[in-house]
Amino acid sequence: MIIVSQDKETIINFESITRISIIPPVEQEYKYSIAINGCLDLGYYKTKERAKEVLQEIVRYYAVANIGQVYEMPED
Repeated sequence: MIIVSQDKETIINFESITRISIIPPVEQEYKYSIAINGCLDLGYYKTKERAKEVLQEIVRYYAVANIGQVYEMPED
């Protein structure tokens, strides 16, 4: 699977990623970002909730591409 960045200027091979995470804004005027390996920002979102929704979309696409092989850590 590949992921295309929000600005459509970067394509990432999902198989080479070790981590995708939500990075909180440093200052209030910035937005939450979804970053790969802690450094490459793929997109920016106004709220943490929206960023989480986008991460879940990535998980769903991955699950379909890999025949459902996704384990989600349960809540406490």
